[in-house]
Amino acid sequence: MLVTHLLCREIVLRAILKAGWLDENGKITASAFIRDAKRDPDGLSVNIQALTEIEGWLSASFNKSFGADTLHSGRIRGLQLEIGQTEADLKAMAGHGLIVGLPTPEEDPKRAEDLATELRNISRMIDRRRRKKA
Repeated sequence: MLVTHLLCREIVLRAILKAGWLDENGKITASAFIRDAKRDPDGLSVNIQALTEIEGWLSASFNKSFGADTLHSGRIRGLQLEIGQTEADLKAMAGHGLIVGLPTPEEDPKRAEDLATELRNISRMIDRRRRKKA
């Protein structure tokens, strides 16, 4: 599925699309990294920081967003996951990428939760501004 793999030094962004993906202190929760088979059939969506203008991405791409966190590609690979881009990403959305290898809760509930928790642990806050699509 992935046609290009991101270099380990690449930083990716995970958009926070639900208020429930933040705890009472504004920190991202593991829920933000749970893959939904319907919404994320190929993998968990991320954007490549170097190819993304954060304000425009969060303001225009989603009906509502609550900011974003960063993740380091090399640390994602350290969890035995892969990160890269599909052919469709390269053609249509140059900054879009996928984390693949995450099971859905239906496929493997414990592994899905464990990996989501690990991704939360390696993520770093970059933005917490709330936005609504105009």
